[in-house]
Amino acid sequence: MSIQSYIKELESINAEIKRNNATNRLLRNRVIVLEKHITEYLDSKNQEGVKYNGKSFVLEDKISRKRLCKKDKEEEMMRLLSDLGVSDRRRALDKLLEVQKGEEIETRRLKIKNKNKKE
Repeated sequence: MSIQSYIKELESINAEIKRNNATNRLLRNRVIVLEKHITEYLDSKNQEGVKYNGKSFVLEDKISRKRLCKKDKEEEMMRLLSDLGVSDRRRALDKLLEVQKGEEIETRRLKIKNKNKKE
């Protein structure tokens, strides 16, 4: 295969991925709406769940945590380090964050840039 055919196929695949992502975004939003309607129905009928086509749809309570933004997370970590009696909190926090990142690995990657045509 020639380089032009590789590039053309790459562009085609990227365009297809972009279309699929847009479709999936719409589908995920629709799933949220449908789950909300089913939940409201079950709540209005005071039911724990319903069976349909050999599947059971059951309401269950789940505890989740709200994600903290980076600034709030760092402030909480600094507060915890202070409570633990760490003297140099900033240095300890920086080391903790560095350890979480893992080992650096160098890779080569193709970067595609759009070329503007000037006439």
